[in-house]
Amino acid sequence: MPYVLLSVAIAAEIVATSFLKYSNGFRRLMPTLICILFYSLCHITFGKAVMRLNLGMAYAIWCGVGILATTLISVCI
Repeated sequence: MPYVLLSVAIAAEIVATSFLKYSNGFRRLMPTLICILFYSLCHITFGKAVMRLNLGMAYAIWCGVGILATTLISVCI
């Protein structure tokens, strides 16, 4: 279960980070709300995941996979 929560946190971070560009400096309402919603989901699920996982390991996976996936998405878009 903690790895499922970590996966949800990673996916939510990727969605939120992808919508940062479209928020235009938080001037556009819908992309801004999507960023807030998904970053909130990301931090809530990550917090629950590290209750059962080693913090260092979970953070390394979260950062590494998030950076890699966001980079690949930005290259494709």
